[in-house]
Amino acid sequence: MILLNMKIPLFAPVHRGMFWLFFFLLACSSPYVAINEQRIAVEIADEPNEWQRGLQNRTFLAQDTGMLFVFPEPKEVTFWMKDTLIPLDMLFIDENGVIQFIRHDVKPCKADPCQTYAHQNIKYVLELPGTYAELKGFKTGDKLQILW
Repeated sequence: MILLNMKIPLFAPVHRGMFWLFFFLLACSSPYVAINEQRIAVEIADEPNEWQRGLQNRTFLAQDTGMLFVFPEPKEVTFWMKDTLIPLDMLFIDENGVIQFIRHDVKPCKADPCQTYAHQNIKYVLELPGTYAELKGFKTGDKLQILW
């Protein structure tokens, strides 16, 4: 009850410090993946609504960042670039973390029908900025490590 009567400004220096510390720790706890020792910060898409939305309507994707789609079990997956505004690399990865196929620098779809990209026995798909996989030398057979 005494604390309720205290007049401490919400953004007193100690509160501001804690605020920035919280966001720093949050940023440091982002999941990462690694391919050939190249670390990539990822957003995780592991629910159907996240799979459907993906990176749609994004105008920018920073280098060394991407989105990792995680499926409950290996299956045939189909991706497209509808409502995606930036070129992407798509890495199709099996349950052992091995890259099975790479679609390089896939351009946005500007009109229906959009081309689809399907592959079987896929557990993960990693979307990266267009040309990133080639720039970093990623290839079929490379292994993805998930660093939570």
